[in-house]
Order: sequence, then structure tokens, then C-alpha cells
Amino acid sequence: MVAKKICFAEAIALIIILVINRIILGIPKSLLVNSAFSATLTIIFVSIITILIILFINKLFKRFIASDILDISEFLAGNLLKKIVGILYILLFLGISILCLSYICDVLKSIYFEDADKLFLALFFIIGIVIVNRMGFSSIIKSNLIIVILTTIVMIVMFVLSIQLFVPERLFPLLGFGIKENSFAGLTDVFAFSGLTYIMLIFPFFKDTQDFYKTNIISTILVTIYLAISTLCLLLVFPNSVISESIFNMYILARLTDLGAFLQNTDFIYLLFWILSIFSYLSINMFFITNIFKKITNLKNRTAVVYAFSLIIFVSILLINNITSYNFLLNNVYKYYMIAVIVLSIIILILANIKKKKNSNKT
Repeated sequence: MVAKKICFAEAIALIIILVINRIILGIPKSLLVNSAFSATLTIIFVSIITILIILFINKLFKRFIASDILDISEFLAGNLLKKIVGILYILLFLGISILCLSYICDVLKSIYFEDADKLFLALFFIIGIVIVNRMGFSSIIKSNLIIVILTTIVMIVMFVLSIQLFVPERLFPLLGFGIKENSFAGLTDVFAFSGLTYIMLIFPFFKDTQDFYKTNIISTILVTIYLAISTLCLLLVFPNSVISESIFNMYILARLTDLGAFLQNTDFIYLLFWILSIFSYLSINMFFITNIFKKITNLKNRTAVVYAFSLIIFVSILLINNITSYNFLLNNVYKYYMIAVIVLSIIILILANIKKKKNSNKT
């Protein structure tokens, strides 16, 4: 039983926080490295693919109102499949939480706290995540909506201020490495639209079931705009060689922007809101991890395991000792694991719809 239902705006914010953190974690850089000058065209190509996938997912969910992928897995093949799918999603959210926390701690350590221990920095996030999750889903969702609005405003200001640094010639050649290479890169860069994984789980949380279908489409369009603008800004400001070699591209872009004599060195403002957005993102991930665990183990109270999963994330930070390890795990392990989970979920939805239709025909 869901303690609190979410409204349309809160659902949109839930998906938007994912792409904000993908931007912070370096998805624009990944797109630029793969597609070079045609990265924005690749985003449009990927967004079309993603919208088609979402329209298909919406249609598949029509037969399973207010159900998530765990409920549908149980309907298809019983409790065993439900537990397997649940574990796959827990590993998915744990993985990105570990990578995300490791990355932001490395950023803070490199820029402001060179002498601080990485685990000491991570501890502040972990304590906050535990406190917020103990306060409940309502607090997480409401605070996330506020953070998304404020962070969006800050990012828009940063993008507008960066216009003065644009070098239009860096757009060419428009097709980058060529149409064939861009199409292939686009198929794998569906990873940038990782909200697909959360779409599989959020249906039971809606006040109005029709909002679920609208949220999926509208959030994807907004994600496309976010990714396109951020990628375009990086492309027009930095040479491709700098983007490939630099670690914290978005932070460097923030440092280059200012409000003239009124306010300079605005990077600390951007970093503050990025920290808040990452904190909100990690809190949401922790909620989904513990809620899935609750469903597959029939626990009465999910907060009982918040401490255990927080400890797992905290200790796992030790496994990622540098940015090179982070980039490898994100782009070569987590990326394809996420795509595999999405594909498996769609297959389960298709098979469950076939079973549902057969059962309906029998009656």
C-alpha cells in the first residue's frame, strides 16, 4: 500500500532530477565523445527512439492499471520472477547511487577539500539520505520538486551566460563521424534517458492514472531539451579535445560564466545546487531500493533496511578509487546493464499482455 500518491508536477520532477544528475555525471561528455559535432542531432535521434519506446510501454501498461514491473512479473510467472526482477532493479539503483556519490565526492575533494578523506565527505550524504528516508516518501517528493525548480533556474542562467563564449564554427561538420556512426551511438545512448527504468516502477504512486501516461511523454520531451541544451553549450564553448580530456566539464563551464561586475566566480552557486540535486537523487534511489526490497521480502516497514543499504553504498565507495574507474564502470558496465534491464522489463510486459489477453479470451 502506497502511503502517499504523487501529483503530475511531482512525477515530472521525479524524472527531471534523473537527467539533471546525468548531466552532472557527464552524459553530455559521453555523447560528445561518441558523436562529436553531431551530438545534438544524436540526442534528437535518441529522443525519437525513446518516445516510441515509451508510447509502446504506455500501451503495454494499459492492461495493468496502477501496477509496477514487479506486480506484472508476479502475474506472469509467480513470486520467483518477481524476486529476480526486484533484485535486478535493486542492483541497478545501488550501482548508480555508488557511482554518483563517488563522483561528487571526487569533485568536492579535487576542487575544495583536497586534504579531506573521500569517505568523510560521503558520510555527510549518507547521513542526510538516512534522515530524509526516515521522514518518508512525501518529504522526499516535495523537497525534490523544490530542488528541481531551483536547479533548473540555475542551469538556465548558466546556459544563457555561456552564450557569450560560443564559437559557432564548432558545430561543423554537422554529421560528425557520419550518419552510420551516429545511428549506432544513438542506439546505445538511450542510456541518457534512464528515466525509462523509473517509469517501470512509478505507476502505483499516481493519484490519477492518466497522469502516468502524460508524465512519460512530457518528461521525455523535457529531458531531450535539457540534454540538447547542455550538450550544445559544451560543444560551442570547448574544443572536442578539451571535452574528451577534461573530467569536470560542467563545472568548468560554470566557472567561465559570471554576471559581470555584479557577481563573479559563480561556480560555487552552481555546485551548491548540483549537490542538492544529487542529494535528492540519491534519496529517491534509496526509497526505490528499500521499497523494492520491501515488496520482494514482504517486510512491513521499509525504513528498517535503509541503514543496511546506506552502509552498502558507503562501503562500496572504496571500490572506486579514481575517475578512470568511475568512467569505465559508468560507460562500460552500468550503461549496458541498465539497457539489459529495460529490454528484459519490456519483454516481461509483452509476455504478460499476451497472458492477460489469453485469460480474457477464456472467460
